[in-house]
Parts: sequence; C-alpha cells; structure tokens
Amino acid sequence: MRRPGISLLVLAALLPAPLLAEPAGSPAPRQLTEAEQARLKQSIGKDKALLQQAVTAAEARQREIERIDAEAAAAAAYVAVEPEPEVPAQSGGGAAAILNAFTTTFASEHQKNMAIVNQGNADVALARQRLHEQQERERRQREQAEARQREQQRQQQEAAARHAASSQSEAQAEAQRQQQQRDAQLRDAKLREQAMAERQRLAAQQAQAGSQASPPLSRSAGSSGSATAAAGAATAHGPARAWCQASKSGSYQCMGPTQKMLSWEKSLAYALELAGCKGGQGYTPTVDGGGSGFNCGRSLRSGEYRMPEYDPYRGGGAPQKVTSGS
Repeated sequence: MRRPGISLLVLAALLPAPLLAEPAGSPAPRQLTEAEQARLKQSIGKDKALLQQAVTAAEARQREIERIDAEAAAAAAYVAVEPEPEVPAQSGGGAAAILNAFTTTFASEHQKNMAIVNQGNADVALARQRLHEQQERERRQREQAEARQREQQRQQQEAAARHAASSQSEAQAEAQRQQQQRDAQLRDAKLREQAMAERQRLAAQQAQAGSQASPPLSRSAGSSGSATAAAGAATAHGPARAWCQASKSGSYQCMGPTQKMLSWEKSLAYALELAGCKGGQGYTPTVDGGGSGFNCGRSLRSGEYRMPEYDPYRGGGAPQKVTSGS
C-alpha cells in the first residue's frame, strides 16, 4: 500500500526556510551582484541535486515497502488456502506469516542460486576439459616437432658422414693415382736405361765384329767387307721399342715399329703384335698413368718407326720413320 505525502515531507525538510515563508514588513530586496548571482545559482543547483537524490531514495524506499506488503499479502493468501494445524491463539500471527513467506522466498532463491552454481560448475568443468584438450594437442605438436628435428639432425649427420667418406675416397684415389704415376715414371726410367744399355751393347758388338774381320784374299776380303757393312746397316738403327696406354674401359692402344698409332684393343699382347712388337717386354700400363714402354727384343729395320725416349702420350715426342741412311 502506497503511503502518500512522503515526497512532500522530504521536500519541505530540504527547502531552506526563506523560500518557504517571507516575513511581513521586510524591506525590498536589493539587487544582487553577478558574483552573488553565480554563487546563488550554484547553491540552487546543489540543492536541486540533493533534492533529486532525496526524492529518488524516497521512491526506492516506497517501492521496497510495497514489495514487502505484496509478499506479506501473498503469504497471507497462501496461509488462507493451506491452513496450518490449529495452535493456541497467540499474539504476533502476522510475524509467523511473514516468516513463512520469507522461508518460501528463501527456498526459491536458494534453488535459483543452486541452479546458477551448478551451471557455473558445469561451465568450469567444460572449460577445464577444453583446456586439457588444448594442452594435449600442444603436447602432441611439440612431440611431432621434436621428432622432425631429430630426423633432420640424423639426415644431416648421415650426409656429413657420406661427405667425409667421399672425401676420404677421393683422397685415396688421388694418392693411388699419384703412386701409379710415380711407378710409371720409374718404369720409364728403367726402360730408358735398358734401351741405353742395349744400344751400347749393340755398338760394342758391331765394333768387335768389325775389328775381328780379316779377309784372306782380296776378292774374298771385298765380299766379307760388304757383308759386314750390310750387318752393320741392319743393326745401326737401334733396338725396336713400343709405347702403350690403357683406358678406363680396359682396352689398350700401342705405337711401335710398324705403326705410329693403332685402334684400341682388348688385349695388350694383340695391340703390341699389331704395332710390330710381338712379345714385347715391359710393364702393363695403368689408367691415367700415361704410357708404358716396351722392348721388342729386336733391332729396328729400315722403314720402321723409332720410338721417342720419353712417354709420347705425355709430350715426350713423336715417332720418327727410319730410312736406310738414318
């Protein structure tokens, strides 16, 4: 139930006394200055604000009183519909009704609050579950990233090991090639020494054969001298030699007394035979090791090719054809 007149009482209590009544016989008001007018306006504004706050508070209290009256009426109606067991009449029956209404309202509010709490707990549980799922996804992603990183490191280590092995193999191949080159140079030097010794031996034989020849008659002496000259001409061209080289495919190429350059052959012996140095004595040439010299075991003949002293495959010179006067 609304209680009239409360706003007017509050308004009357807040208004200053000069505004409520003007005493009789007061002198005429004087003219206010601008500063006084400003202060008055400011004071009036403050009073209006305070008045508005008081009115708002009074209306709020009025609404609260009305709500309490409505709850009391509802509680009384509920008691009238569902009467409680008769009890001795006591004073304060209205208080029991109010307590009953309060209990009912409290139970309803408690139920609402519990529903809110339960919903909050459900939301918290759902949030925790989602957080756990997110953490699990992040853990799996970290494990996958770490596995990829370990795989990359393993591949890098394998690549480094392969590179080191390849470098070591290249170094070994280079050392082997240099060793083969040194061996070939030693063989060439040995063959040159053998060729020089052979030439010296043949020259000594020729000198000895010339000094021992003594024709008994003038005619026979003439024929013997011509035979000695022919023999000297036959051995004066020096020993027959050949040079051969090897390819990576396992074939051989030789130059010798009868040919300056031949095609590649699968057999070293056959290549020497085609070059006019059948059964030549020497070392088998190696791949990328240059040429290898061979002694054919006979003397050069007129019209054949004299081999250079040094490896012709390494710039040692070119074969020279032998003539009757050379």
